[in-house]
Amino acid sequence: MARTIIRVHESANGPDRFFLEAPLGYDGARVGHELTCDPQQPPFAPLEGVDPIAHAGKRLYAELCKHPAVAKALTAALGATADRREPIAIFAESPNADRLPWETLYDDQKSFLALDARWPILRLREAYLPEVRIEYQLEPPLRLLCVLSAAGANDAQRAPGRDEWQALIDELAQASAEPNALPVDLRVLVGEADLKARIDADAAAPPAGVSITCEFITNKDKVLNTVSTFAPHLLHFFCHGSLEGAPHLRIGTREDWLLQQEGSVRIAASELPDPSQEKQQVWLVTLNCCDSAAQAADARVLAASLVHVGFPAALGMREPLDTKSAHAFTRQYYRAILRALAALPEQDSSDVEWAGLLLPARRDLATANGGLLELQARGVREWTIPAVYVRLQPFRLRRQPPISPARRALLQQQEVIRQQAEQVRALDLPDATKQGILAEFQARLDAIDAQLNPAVAARAAGGTTP
Repeated sequence: MARTIIRVHESANGPDRFFLEAPLGYDGARVGHELTCDPQQPPFAPLEGVDPIAHAGKRLYAELCKHPAVAKALTAALGATADRREPIAIFAESPNADRLPWETLYDDQKSFLALDARWPILRLREAYLPEVRIEYQLEPPLRLLCVLSAAGANDAQRAPGRDEWQALIDELAQASAEPNALPVDLRVLVGEADLKARIDADAAAPPAGVSITCEFITNKDKVLNTVSTFAPHLLHFFCHGSLEGAPHLRIGTREDWLLQQEGSVRIAASELPDPSQEKQQVWLVTLNCCDSAAQAADARVLAASLVHVGFPAALGMREPLDTKSAHAFTRQYYRAILRALAALPEQDSSDVEWAGLLLPARRDLATANGGLLELQARGVREWTIPAVYVRLQPFRLRRQPPISPARRALLQQQEVIRQQAEQVRALDLPDATKQGILAEFQARLDAIDAQLNPAVAARAAGGTTP
């Protein structure tokens, strides 16, 4: 999938400068031009008034078109037919440029680009990895891990997860009834007792093909160990974010909810399991932060940092969404994701552009109060808030056939061992004894891994694939 890539870098003296990085072949493409748009000045701040979204988008588009090569590349991309996708990628190495609302890009003939399936808007980041994996495997079931715990010290800061859960389970139920539906293994971590009771009730009678497990968040290790052992494909957070110090997630434990205090679990991007490890399969991290806490001001920086450490894609909010909009976003985004993954052909390697799957959610947010899309979108900022960050390299998925009974049995053995290990971690045992038992569990998990992935085991041993 061809991208038009516009790169913005900081200048030692004066304004940021931008140039055309891709596609190749345009004269003067690498000549830098000044970017004179200031995110702190009109029409970007405040983003309000008559047609505020359109004014911001037109200003950004006109600024880019001052560069002859960029103008030609954009004109070529906007000539895409209905069956083509021509993503517009902004590689903003400058923090100032990254604060601009690129999602609002507006052409007088084509209207808002991000509201058309042909021109998803995405933001690029460099992944700091020695080697970037391009192709990932989709071996059913789809593993989805949801951390739902936006604790707070008062009602204004707390965001109960019930409606977020309802949005997720409704979409899973609908997707499970569609042809070629993917089986889903859903793990949920929560802090609220009533939410856990609700999820446990749904787990007793889940949608067809969906397995649900819900556990309490007890501490930071509980979250990190679950991400590591469960190895989800999709990782979803409904919690608070903070930019104090290093950008980090702020998640509530069961105790935090009981004591009505802000989340005590703080996790930075670099603390999540290393995405370069072959057994880690996270494709997309979604940060759905609402406006119920003062800390949740801007999840862009956190999303960008997740891509920096190696995750293929991360979605963050440029500014807080109200809770109703946040849940509506979740519903539409996962509907699009589940349908797109179910439609992937088996054994083929397919490009996936996560930003393109945002289209239904953007349109839904733009028309939440009814009316025509074009008219409503000009004054509704909510649809512009989700921002998708991806790596420079493409992302491809190869869908494998359904799991054989033998392989499923091995996976079930792994899950039992992991649950036993979690129980041992919670026991009050001498450290040496606990570590010895956990080492035995890990050896058993590694042995099963070797059976599940003989090629990986052979490479690790320095041998050849049988």
